[in-house]
Amino acid sequence: MRNILISLSLLLCCMVAEKVAAQPVTVTVTPQQAVSFARNLVRNDYCDYYLGLVRNIPYPGKPSFLMNTAWLVFVDEKPNEGWEHPCKYIYINANTSTSDYFVIDSICPPDNVILTPKYKPNRYGEKATMKPFVPKVPTNDPNPAAGNTYAVILNGGMCLASNNERYWNDCSFIYKTLRNTYGIPKPNIKVIMSDGTNEGVDMNSIVGGFVSSPLDLDDDSIPDIEYAATKANLQTVLNGMAQKLTDDDHLMIFVTGHGGYDNKTNSSYLYLWDKVKLYPNELNNYLEPIDAGFISIVMGQCNSGGFIDPLKKPNRIIATACAENERSYGSTTIPFEEFLYHWTSAVNGYDAYGKKVSVKENIPIMDAQAYAARNDVYANDKAKYGHEVPQINYFTHSVAYDLSLANIPPVVDLCFDKYRTPVTSKLETKSYKKGAFPGTIPSHPGSSLSGSHKDYDVKTHVKYEFWNNPYIWIRNQDDGRDVHVTEKPVIEKGKSLYVYVQVRNKGVKAYTGGMDVKTFWASSSAVITEEVWKGHVLTDDETGGSFCTERINGNLAAGNVQIVELEGYFVGDQLTTLQENNSDLCILAFLKKRNDPTGFIVDENDVAEVWKTDKLGQSNVTFQELRFDGSLEETNALSIGFSNMSSGTKDWYITTRISNYIDSLKSQTNVALRLSPDLMTSWNSGDQQCINIKEVDRDNG
Repeated sequence: MRNILISLSLLLCCMVAEKVAAQPVTVTVTPQQAVSFARNLVRNDYCDYYLGLVRNIPYPGKPSFLMNTAWLVFVDEKPNEGWEHPCKYIYINANTSTSDYFVIDSICPPDNVILTPKYKPNRYGEKATMKPFVPKVPTNDPNPAAGNTYAVILNGGMCLASNNERYWNDCSFIYKTLRNTYGIPKPNIKVIMSDGTNEGVDMNSIVGGFVSSPLDLDDDSIPDIEYAATKANLQTVLNGMAQKLTDDDHLMIFVTGHGGYDNKTNSSYLYLWDKVKLYPNELNNYLEPIDAGFISIVMGQCNSGGFIDPLKKPNRIIATACAENERSYGSTTIPFEEFLYHWTSAVNGYDAYGKKVSVKENIPIMDAQAYAARNDVYANDKAKYGHEVPQINYFTHSVAYDLSLANIPPVVDLCFDKYRTPVTSKLETKSYKKGAFPGTIPSHPGSSLSGSHKDYDVKTHVKYEFWNNPYIWIRNQDDGRDVHVTEKPVIEKGKSLYVYVQVRNKGVKAYTGGMDVKTFWASSSAVITEEVWKGHVLTDDETGGSFCTERINGNLAAGNVQIVELEGYFVGDQLTTLQENNSDLCILAFLKKRNDPTGFIVDENDVAEVWKTDKLGQSNVTFQELRFDGSLEETNALSIGFSNMSSGTKDWYITTRISNYIDSLKSQTNVALRLSPDLMTSWNSGDQQCINIKEVDRDNG
């Protein structure tokens, strides 16, 4: 007898063997002896062991017994990992004894070998046979996005031995979430799984043996699995989506199963049935004809991060369990993929056993990724072995933040940005860092899911002052100067004043037209109501009115900005009223659809809620000059009020200017400045710079 132990590292995923005929085969070594020998050889009871009978193995330099009948003990060394991962083929001479054997190290189950599970430890206890529990949400509050939400659930399965039951559980959990929690209609959900509706065995059961995948995923006795996991079927399903989905719709693609990395093409791939490989560029070709408003893709297979770059577009959110060069893992305590389990628990609001998880209701897709990453034990070094780094790609500072299974934002959404640090939208991939997802996905003012996200990091953005929008500025000439150029505007009756507003498309598709910027003016006040802004109510203390309306040109790409110029001037008694009230000038800009009579958003006091929406922007001209006609006598004195509503110190500038047409009177002009006691205290305690100002009566202010 020969005792042969040969360890080879294979680049090929499989060994080809001739199936042993169905007729009885006489062997000396029993199946139990073969498996026992393999277990003693490997000495790792965490592994799964399978047994098959083979002959005529075409391998150079193989032992002669392989030309006859041999036992193949297939050892899955990492049963919680997705393929590809380390495994062993242990060939044992079936006609002599177990001391005559041959070992090959591989990264994939063998082809053309009928394998039977022989040893699989119970890793999940009583939960091994428990199915996802997702009760139906009462229908008295229907999901407004249900009819426009579509889903494709894909489990390629790879092959019989590799199609673990936990992948079926992943699909059942998300299917029940879509149906029972969000009310998505059955026709909107397409399930593509392993061998489809074939009645033959296709699934590796948790409790041992091979079974046929149950077709009913949500326990209503109606088959839900319609298609086998082939390229042709996937393309057929997605072509069907392309024929009916529009900008109003959201398509979610949920992928579980196995994946790998092709070193020849330097590309990730995912496994379909019968070990067919689907590459990212192929999937992208299938998706390109689909003109849905949003496509969200969540992938749990190994090397899934490699799908991000080929698939990314502004209207797509791509979440993966791991990076391009990493494996992904199943849970060690429950029969699910670790990352996908937490992701689905987040969007469902409950885990698969009915326990509430720490998320808000109808969590956005972006936040589901953050929750999953924070709770993934492999992403936080809490597992005994294995590590994965969840990835996400999205269009930053966009409506992508608001996408959920209960909310489909508009694909084009114009806004006034409010932070002084310029906002730039771009496709960005972020990797999870242990402890918290990077940045804790930021929101933007005016989010349709107000309060669902944390605000921008104060380290990178100046605190928002809603009454002083940095992207609305006023000029005396139409020079098109940008927001960073300051000017002390002079307001004159009958002369044009130019208001510039910067509008950004925070959507994920290009704006093509149909919206206006409408501006209003008002004298400065702590409370300015809608009626005052529109000039419907005029009193001695309040005045205002419409200033100018301008169309926003089309062809504004997603994430881009456009500066709109509005020209207006003061007529009649408007300027006189401002002068008599000694008021600063306030400008309000309003984004509206053309011919839409809807008024701007107001609070319970009829005050424009600039702080709540990014469709309104307000700018207070806190430094201005009002030109007066006539002689310069004390009766023409101005009383100017100052208020600092910000949380920090603010600089103020007080100057006088004599109009050119009375320049000759400068030498005859006396200018006096009187300060209130409070302002005098601030003046003395703060920094000051004075030119030709004389302090005359300090005690009286």
